[in-house]
Amino acid sequence: MVNETIVTLNIYDCQKDITEILDIEASVEHEKNELISKNGTIKYKNSAWIYKLSANNITDIELLLSNIVSIFQSSKDKLKTLAQEYDIEISIVSYMREGVPSFHFSKEFVKFIYEIDCEVDLDLYYME
Repeated sequence: MVNETIVTLNIYDCQKDITEILDIEASVEHEKNELISKNGTIKYKNSAWIYKLSANNITDIELLLSNIVSIFQSSKDKLKTLAQEYDIEISIVSYMREGVPSFHFSKEFVKFIYEIDCEVDLDLYYME
């Protein structure tokens, strides 16, 4: 694997059944104070419902962001309601071993994050 990009939609500290509300299955769910690793001692600081997309060897994240918008477009109003109670974030993480990444946010993506009232977190790591 040369490069890996991961895009997640995260809903934090949720007390409701998000899967049932959105009718979308989470990729990962965890509870506050749950161990991050079975053999570790570090615990999650909050609960989270996480939907994850990933791709290898891409330098332009726009396809993954477009997919997130497509998947959640029909749930936009529900996400906006959830955002009144819980923190919603779209996280973009790129692990680059070669090449130069391209970060472009389409008007469709910017409108979507505005409409659901969420934050965007962008992390870029150059790996040796």
